[in-house]
Amino acid sequence: MNLENTGLNNIPQALVGQNSSLESIILPSGCTELGYGCLQACTSLKSITIPSTVTSLGESCFEDCTGLTSVTFATNAQGGTSIQTLGKYCFQNCRHLTGINLPNSI
Repeated sequence: MNLENTGLNNIPQALVGQNSSLESIILPSGCTELGYGCLQACTSLKSITIPSTVTSLGESCFEDCTGLTSVTFATNAQGGTSIQTLGKYCFQNCRHLTGINLPNSI
């Protein structure tokens, strides 16, 4: 699913949550927030790159994404990200996610 040219600044609550066939998603480069449960239980999602403009990952954002193996936080020109908060249960039950490098901004 490619959301790059949608103009979305915030990925709304439960946008594609519970979509077991979603294998990949491209988020808009200007996106600032991933809402509550927006990708929850997308069990076929394997990896995702969080744009450097995102400041917040909502509660249960990736909860139960059991196929998720990689989360990458894109960096801006200065080598940093804007991420400041991770909602509770953000990565709960992501059984195949063996590690994640969180930015210093959290």
